[in-house]
Amino acid sequence: MYVFYYAFVYKPLIIVELTNILENKMQRTPLVTVLPFDGRNVTIEQTEERPHINENLRDYNERVWAVKEAEGGFNSWVPLVSSITYGEEDVTIQAGAIPYSDTIGSSRAVREGKDFAPDLLPCLSVGVFPITSDKYLFISRRSPSIETYPSVWNVPGGYMNSGLFAGRERCSEEEFAEDPRLYDIREQARLRITEQEFKHLPEGAFRLRDTPSALSYEHLRKTDGTPIPWEMEIGWVVDFPNMTREELQRYINEHMISPGKKEHDDFQQVHVDQLESLIAYQEELIGVDPVDYDVTD
Repeated sequence: MYVFYYAFVYKPLIIVELTNILENKMQRTPLVTVLPFDGRNVTIEQTEERPHINENLRDYNERVWAVKEAEGGFNSWVPLVSSITYGEEDVTIQAGAIPYSDTIGSSRAVREGKDFAPDLLPCLSVGVFPITSDKYLFISRRSPSIETYPSVWNVPGGYMNSGLFAGRERCSEEEFAEDPRLYDIREQARLRITEQEFKHLPEGAFRLRDTPSALSYEHLRKTDGTPIPWEMEIGWVVDFPNMTREELQRYINEHMISPGKKEHDDFQQVHVDQLESLIAYQEELIGVDPVDYDVTD
């Protein structure tokens, strides 16, 4: 199991210290919490923490990773959050690192209800919200055939990781777990755009807003109702001031990475005025055949 303490401090009014997590039975819920940053400066303080993984989970993770690696997957480092503190002007996130290979097996162990599955996995992702000059947001729909959140609409994003800056041949080396670029949120968001989601896009074509917008996380809950964060993501709005939705879609069609990849099976533009109702209904769409609906439904 992952053995470390998680302390979450929000505005200094709510303080939840989650200790002895291994003694409390967890259950998954569909609830997702979104905490706005409201213009606060957000930084990650790097720690040297690494998760302790029990022997059964270690063996399981290695078996799961062997399959993914044989399919072409490559390992890297991912930030693992140990604490988050909201102040009046700043948000400070403390994070160590975990191999990406361990996140794959651990997440599957939770979904399969393994008795050795971890109770806590606050890995940190970054999601970018691309908004065009005519106020449309680019979103993609996850394939119904994938394991996690099938058929749900989401924005471009994924784990912050060393693969975005170190190259797939070396990014799993220990030195990159300590590299400051792994914990630089703005740099990770920029690389997510230029090296992953919109590869070859000229940097002058987009502008990251001054600060990220919010932190979101799914809940695990103890039997007493205490929430435990799972799969955290920082959202950052990205403006494309000189590209309309048609121009951005045309660019995506011409430069899409791995067009045969089935993680996402559709890409659309939604006007910002439609977002509230679309987001509110996502829970009901998990696992629904996407043939039965689209963003205009």
